[in-house]
Amino acid sequence: DSLLGRQARSFTITTDYPLNLKTQLFQYGVRINYDLVQDERCAGIPLYRGNSSTPVFYPWYFYPIIVPDPTHPITKHLEAIRINFASSIDTIKVPGLKKTILLHSSSSSRLMFNPVRLTLSMAGTKPDPVLFNKSDIPVAVLVEGSFHSVYKGRLPQEFLRIYRDSLGLKYKSSSDENKMIVIADGDIAANEVDSKGVKYPLGYYRYNPNYIYANKDFLLNCIDYLADNYGLISARNKEFRTRPLNREKVKQQRFKWQMINLLLPLLVLLFFGGIQNIVRRKKYTGSL
Repeated sequence: DSLLGRQARSFTITTDYPLNLKTQLFQYGVRINYDLVQDERCAGIPLYRGNSSTPVFYPWYFYPIIVPDPTHPITKHLEAIRINFASSIDTIKVPGLKKTILLHSSSSSRLMFNPVRLTLSMAGTKPDPVLFNKSDIPVAVLVEGSFHSVYKGRLPQEFLRIYRDSLGLKYKSSSDENKMIVIADGDIAANEVDSKGVKYPLGYYRYNPNYIYANKDFLLNCIDYLADNYGLISARNKEFRTRPLNREKVKQQRFKWQMINLLLPLLVLLFFGGIQNIVRRKKYTGSL
């Protein structure tokens, strides 16, 4: 908004957004880092160059397009998911907790640590393969098991006595078997709103209105999984859908596959046509 809004500036500086959850999430085996994920597989933004009145779309590497892995019920059969200015997630080994990466970046991504100076010129800059050398950066994690309270050993004994004697409750320092999903971008659940206040469907992207990203399906699957409604997940994801192509491979191997698609059918036709011609000549020459 600072770069593309009505009061747009030539640059902006990112700052940390403390939610006071770092200690609690660390206790649960998850740490959200103070950085930003850049990904070559990303959404584009329109920019006007020079005196041109027609916008040109450039890749905006801070809008990663996540292709979910089909190995988990939550992400199985889902189309691409779009996130904005997401941070990376680290998992920490905690006894009794199992971590599963639900969403991660592509094989050509990088991390930029706060503070980051953001300018629109970044969109017109070709990514350096040396810098985009990280792969599978986690941005959403499922944690399952028994969670230990972040207040364990911190509550005064007087409070615990009142809690037990007056309220008749027993303080538990850990939970029963439970589940939690941590996502490094809150905008994954945000609907776009136009200037008139009209809300668009979740997953709609104003610069690509013909395609709806699978943000809504992903969040519904998360809720159903946490509520143990596996049947609803299976019913929602009963279709097999196409996956987007790897842009880097398309650029590198474009000429190769063009030649294969053009020449290989011709060679096959010439080969079988030649065999048929030889067979016909032998057949009719022998009968004369």
